[in-house]
Amino acid sequence: MTTAHQLQAAPPSPLHRPFFFTAAAYNLVIGGAQSFAAVGRDASGNVIAITPTWSTVAGGGTIDSGSGLFTAGTVPGTYTNTVKATSGGISGFATVNVSAGALASITV
Repeated sequence: MTTAHQLQAAPPSPLHRPFFFTAAAYNLVIGGAQSFAAVGRDASGNVIAITPTWSTVAGGGTIDSGSGLFTAGTVPGTYTNTVKATSGGISGFATVNVSAGALASITV
């Protein structure tokens, strides 16, 4: 299941127009991967082509700076505003929830 989320960047300065980031589902198990995507919009809501740079700012895993492919780390938790997409000096953020996978075995 994939869910779309729109995250508004901080209020624009006089030099920048606002845009929205649309992120795919962000609930992952340890080691899971998810591609993120960003959609730029002008002040009137029209789509603007962007090529964001991706980064993580609050842990939770790693992200490819060009493709937006996020790989969850090994520590479960909620990583608020950890995925960051930046284009033209404007950034948007997404939260990632990392959880342990389902029970796979029991050793006695």
